[in-house]
Amino acid sequence: MVTTLFSYEEMAANGGFTHRVDITFADFATTGALALAIPLSANLANLGCFRVAVRVKTAFVGCATLAITVGDGNGVARYLASADMKAVAGTWYAINTATTCPFVIVGATADTVDVVFTATTNNLNVLSAGACEIYLCLVDFNKLMLP
Repeated sequence: MVTTLFSYEEMAANGGFTHRVDITFADFATTGALALAIPLSANLANLGCFRVAVRVKTAFVGCATLAITVGDGNGVARYLASADMKAVAGTWYAINTATTCPFVIVGATADTVDVVFTATTNNLNVLSAGACEIYLCLVDFNKLMLP
C-alpha cells in the first residue's frame, strides 16, 4: 500500500482530493481471511472526510466476489457503501452526498478512515492480480487557523 499526499497544485487540478492510497493484490499476501480493514488516514480527533472516490485500476482476480466499503468507527460504510473490485478496469465509484461526506467530522475522539475489503469463496491471500486507487479529501480541523 502506498499513500500519496497531493501538492497544492495537484489538489487544485484534481478537484480538491488531498490523498491517494494505492492498494494492490500483493498487499494481501499474508491475509488468510475473507476480510481485512485497512486504515487510510492518521488516527486523529476532529478529522473531516469531505469526499471519497475509488477507481478500479486492474480488476482483482482470485475470489468469486470482492467488495470494499469506506468508513470509520461510526460505521464501516459511512463514506462509501460498496464498490466492486472485480469491475472492469477504469470503473469509478464516488460519494458526495449531504448524509455522508461533506463536513462529516470523524469524531472528537481519535479515529481513522478505513477501507474494508470483503471477499467470498477464497481468502484474500489467494488474489493473483488487481489494483485500486482510493482518493480522499481529508481536513485536520485541529490545524485550522482560528481566531
